[in-house]
Amino acid sequence: MIENPSYIPISLIQNQPIKYTWNDWDPYAAVGEPSEETAFQLSQLSNRAIISFSIGCAEWVIYRFKELKSDTRPYDYLEALWAFEMSKEIMLPPESNEDEWQGRILAPVDLAIVTVFNTVNQTEYEIPDLDAAFAERIAIYVLGDSEPFLKWKSAVMPRLESLFPRDGKDPWGLPVPREVLDPTVELRPEILMNLVNRFLKSLHYDSNKFIRFIETSQ
Repeated sequence: MIENPSYIPISLIQNQPIKYTWNDWDPYAAVGEPSEETAFQLSQLSNRAIISFSIGCAEWVIYRFKELKSDTRPYDYLEALWAFEMSKEIMLPPESNEDEWQGRILAPVDLAIVTVFNTVNQTEYEIPDLDAAFAERIAIYVLGDSEPFLKWKSAVMPRLESLFPRDGKDPWGLPVPREVLDPTVELRPEILMNLVNRFLKSLHYDSNKFIRFIETSQ
């Protein structure tokens, strides 16, 4: 499976009791509306940076639940989504079957993953800032204490703004390595592609069914 993110205090958030309510039929009302401030910040980033932020939010949701340790699907999705974001040769993974992701744990995880898909799909029409901002809302909603998440966001957003600003001529921009989401890792522009290539070489192509290569004609 994908390596645990060092930028998420996993043991801390996993020990928080689950106090939120969940409605499988309509979770959006409880989760709430995306922050306009967050959406504006995201609108200044490249598409790949916006997608990376939404994946990062999904990571906070997934690693919040220690009950998921025996279910590899969420982690395989994370790996496949990062691979898609970093490589033009890898497809967006297949969407999940909602019927298989029900209840107070699996349903929020599914919504977080689906929101990444929505973020990607929205790039075909406009800047996907609102979808990625909604990813933040899901993380805040399922965390018993959102302070660690908000502290992480306040540290990560300036890094994304500095390294991956939006360019109207190239809205997708350069691949974003996962390390950008780790505020403790010092980054320089010249090492970013090395980090991307290192991640792509580490992928578990054989064991992760969600990683699919784009077919090219001979």
